[in-house]
Amino acid sequence: MSTLYKPFQPTLTLAGLTKFGLALNICASSPGLKNTVSAFVQVSTQQATLYRVLPDGTQAIYLSKSGALFSGAQIKVCDVPMYMYADEEYFGVWFCPGVLRRLFNIDLSEVAGQLVPADDLLNSELQRLTYQVYDKATFAERVTLFESWLMTRFHQVLNPKLEHALSLILYLPERPSTFEKVSIIAEKIGVTSRHLNRLFLQNIGLNTKQFINVIRAQQACRTLFNQSKAKHLIDNELGYYDQAHCINEFKTYFGATPINLVNQYTV
Repeated sequence: MSTLYKPFQPTLTLAGLTKFGLALNICASSPGLKNTVSAFVQVSTQQATLYRVLPDGTQAIYLSKSGALFSGAQIKVCDVPMYMYADEEYFGVWFCPGVLRRLFNIDLSEVAGQLVPADDLLNSELQRLTYQVYDKATFAERVTLFESWLMTRFHQVLNPKLEHALSLILYLPERPSTFEKVSIIAEKIGVTSRHLNRLFLQNIGLNTKQFINVIRAQQACRTLFNQSKAKHLIDNELGYYDQAHCINEFKTYFGATPINLVNQYTV
């Protein structure tokens, strides 16, 4: 049985929040944006700290009173600095894979692996929105405001070929090792592998193989953090063909072996 992919960030687990000294508010989007926004997130802390992001195939916008940052699709661990004033809160929008080009109308390969001042993409519009967000007193009010803004901007329909390809990847197999090859996905949607890569680079920032590998590593990461016994941390339950493949992929995208990754979030 397949399940729809949901990105996983260890920073937002209880262990991660404790490790980095963060308090969390999180909620899903309203039904009208369920295929656009994965989640709205707000974190706060009483000290300067980091918000650690693992590659997950998504993009995000991070707001603070000092400005807004746009996070392209990451290909390695990204530490977002949080230079906090007392009681300041960071508000974030975690977008679903493939949708951001409808908002920014840019080639997302140009910002892959980067944190970019959002005003570079949206001029002063997002700056004004940031002020409006922080005029609201509660997380729920901020979510409602941001959703209203998004509703006015998303007019383009997602490229149907890309949408089909994403559906083949994001409805996850039970085991990561059973992800289909790029050539098979391209054949199923009626394009060449080269054309499919171009669609993924423009709309996500990663080529098709990179995206599949990130999603596979994410699925394994979620399984890893849900394991209850250390002896199961590196075995077939993570879904790779062998231990070496698993370790190499974790090092590539998460910068650590599976066991070391878990230890990074242990207080």
